[in-house]
Amino acid sequence: MFRRSNAGGFLLSLLLTMALNLEWLLPAVLLVVFHFTFGWSLWWAALAAGLWLLWVVVAVWLLGLACRVGNAPQPQTENKNPYSKKTDDVFR
Repeated sequence: MFRRSNAGGFLLSLLLTMALNLEWLLPAVLLVVFHFTFGWSLWWAALAAGLWLLWVVVAVWLLGLACRVGNAPQPQTENKNPYSKKTDDVFR
């Protein structure tokens, strides 16, 4: 029997979210431009890009966690409707 693997779900969501949030990478790009123009440290650009990546990873992880928690199976309850209850004595 074939079992489906969800290993690519987080990575695919992460890549899609990174592509949709590229405008948040703009401060890092500006800091790289300032590095070449004014001689600022490149560590500020790396810090800005790292914070952006951390933000995206945490957001995707929280959304995945919320999806898994929301999909918990409901416990089976007793059917109290006498008209829909299928028992052996009805079908004899």
